[in-house]
Amino acid sequence: MAPLTNVRQEIFCLQAIQGKPDIESYTLAGYKGDPAKCASKVRHRPAVKARILELQELAADEEIMQLKERKLRLSRLGRVEIGHYMDGNGYYDQTKIAEGQGVVSFKRTPTLYGFSEELKIHDPLGPIKELNAIDQVYDENPGQKAGIIFNVNVINSEAADLVRRALAGEGT
Repeated sequence: MAPLTNVRQEIFCLQAIQGKPDIESYTLAGYKGDPAKCASKVRHRPAVKARILELQELAADEEIMQLKERKLRLSRLGRVEIGHYMDGNGYYDQTKIAEGQGVVSFKRTPTLYGFSEELKIHDPLGPIKELNAIDQVYDENPGQKAGIIFNVNVINSEAADLVRRALAGEGT
């Protein structure tokens, strides 16, 4: 839906989605009538109600992670390696663990001879699987995917028929 052609109604909608009360939205939109009587009437006009709903949905969309951000976060989790969190002596570095992505938990337990450390990280295959699903890398029906052309060289018409049927998902 495009902005409302009535400028006052559009301003009313913009003020309303910012959380302002109807009376204040009515006044800021430049209406001259009695706000106490007329603000509610403007709010309940079908075009205004629809526009407010649309603007609220657009505002909510900005809070949802977009595809690029999801892929970036999954990529970072998929690149996590235990060695990244260790110092040169083979011990876990607390500062790297605190700032690192992909750490599920870290536990240091005192023992008779010092301490034992346990670091759990995310399964690196999980993010890879999710990225593959997003990109549809392993599509179960590759012949059905639009825009992909398969060049297959076959030795005879019988083989060509088998390839055609396989791509169409039919049995051989």
